[in-house]
Amino acid sequence: MKVPFNQCMNRNFGVRLKTQLLLVFAAIFTLLMVCVVALTYQQTERIVEEQTAELTGQYLEQSRYNVKTYAEQINKLLFSLSRTEGISDYFRTGWQNSEETILTAASIFKEVRDTLIQYEEVDSVFFYSDDGVVLGISPLKNLIHCDPLAAGVYFGGPIQEQIEIASWHPFWTGGYTSADFGLDEPDEAIPYITVARTININADRIGVVMINIRETEFYRDIWQSQQDTIGTGLVIDNAGTVIAAPQNDFLGVPYGGGILPQECGNAIVGDRQINCLRIEDEPGMDWALVYEISLDSLYQNTYTLRDFFIVTSVVALLLGLLIAMYLFYRISKPLDQLQIAMKKMQEYDIGIKLEQRSRTELGQLGAQFDEMSNSIERMVGQIQTMEQEKCYLEERVLQSQINPHFLMNTLSNIKYMAMILKSNTIVDCITALGNILSPIYRSNEQEWSVEEEMRYIDNYVKVMNYRFGGKIQIHYQVCQEDKQARVLRFILQPLIENSILHGFENTSEEKKILVSIHERDGGWIVAVKDNGSGMDEERLRRLRESVTQPEELTQENRKNHIGLKNVYQRLRLFYGAECSLRIESEPGLGTEITMTFPTKIRSAPEIVASEGRG
Repeated sequence: MKVPFNQCMNRNFGVRLKTQLLLVFAAIFTLLMVCVVALTYQQTERIVEEQTAELTGQYLEQSRYNVKTYAEQINKLLFSLSRTEGISDYFRTGWQNSEETILTAASIFKEVRDTLIQYEEVDSVFFYSDDGVVLGISPLKNLIHCDPLAAGVYFGGPIQEQIEIASWHPFWTGGYTSADFGLDEPDEAIPYITVARTININADRIGVVMINIRETEFYRDIWQSQQDTIGTGLVIDNAGTVIAAPQNDFLGVPYGGGILPQECGNAIVGDRQINCLRIEDEPGMDWALVYEISLDSLYQNTYTLRDFFIVTSVVALLLGLLIAMYLFYRISKPLDQLQIAMKKMQEYDIGIKLEQRSRTELGQLGAQFDEMSNSIERMVGQIQTMEQEKCYLEERVLQSQINPHFLMNTLSNIKYMAMILKSNTIVDCITALGNILSPIYRSNEQEWSVEEEMRYIDNYVKVMNYRFGGKIQIHYQVCQEDKQARVLRFILQPLIENSILHGFENTSEEKKILVSIHERDGGWIVAVKDNGSGMDEERLRRLRESVTQPEELTQENRKNHIGLKNVYQRLRLFYGAECSLRIESEPGLGTEITMTFPTKIRSAPEIVASEGRG
């Protein structure tokens, strides 16, 4: 049934209500936009600060790693220079105006220059003996001093004082230039990072070796990850003096951020965000890395984003009002149509359909309503059909109750006739057959004891032996206490039948079947093994698939292995995913079928839960 579209239009969805909705929408939208803009701007500032701090922390960590790696290389160079051939003899003998002394000094100069080929950042090297002899090597000149007063900044200066304290460890410092070591004029001086350590022979100190590294090279190697960033990296010593910076104007002056290495951390100072990280675990290097960012640079993009938000909010408000006016009219029509249809359904007008005019969520809602209406109509039809089938099945059950009684009476008559004719074989066979059929018709229980299952199998094998000439032997491996345990009825018979009909069909040897039943980890393990002809891999694969797969059985498997599939289906029906059926076979060695299942039948909710977990 179709709901006329003009009937929807006659519904009263008045202008006043729509106007009120538009005003409410405008107020809510404006409030939301203001809140969103304010919160977004604040959140953006916070995120920028956090990300900048995180990124700066990564810069600082990388730079600290660079410092330590750099220090390891320089320390190796210092150690190598301290072992320069001839330096110990030269320091012991001191300067002598002799050819041998001059040749020794020349040899030292040459070896040091050869060593420094791999260290382009090193500008000069000095050796200081404790008695005032000095050897200096630079790119342009070699120096030899015998007077401590003419030897530059070492003797009597802070470096010598710290070396006395540091002993075996290197000492790093900054603030010196090539002019302090007599290598250049003051106006052409090169800023240095200076590293010194003692020269020790047999635990005795005989002098000091000192390396002067060009500060620009040191800064480039330490802050190499800072190249495209908006901040400035510095290195300050324990007194707060800048010893490495991107510009020489910063060198040798106290750091203006008010942070000492002992007070490292993150802070906003004036118009800058300052991040500081100490260089720890590096002997003789009591320094800190400082990275500072101008707040104007930090928030430059944020200010642009703020202005963009304001303009966007105004434009969005105007567009939102226009769109809302259109949508309100569009929304009202399908809603009214749905309301009318639902009211008709309440009046038992089943199977009603809506006019589908939209692909939006409302259109999907209408489609779902149509689907629900169709489902209700189908369910009503199915319920009627099920009631008819139920009546039919009840009639068939009443009729089938006559058949077992008739069959048992007939078997009894045949048995008595065989007894009169003194045919004991027929009597025994019919008795065994009666024992097989009797449990089927006399009880509706789902379980019985293992012992009852064994008696049932014995009767079945007894009947089959009349066909196979008594060649079938069955043996059990069941402990006495397990014989009273409860298992599914008739669970073994299809497996025994499979062994007899398929395992023994091409063999004339003695036919043996071994049945083992035992409990382990709260479940039963039941195995049936025969010594029949077995199966090749391809046949075994097809059998496994036909038993465990839900697809339709092939004609071959429907004829030969329907019992195995029924066993597997019964296990799944009563135990869910906690059961299994495994088939193993080899040609000429026989077949073994193993079932595992819990000791108790599962309820329907438990089976559903186990299937979900499976």
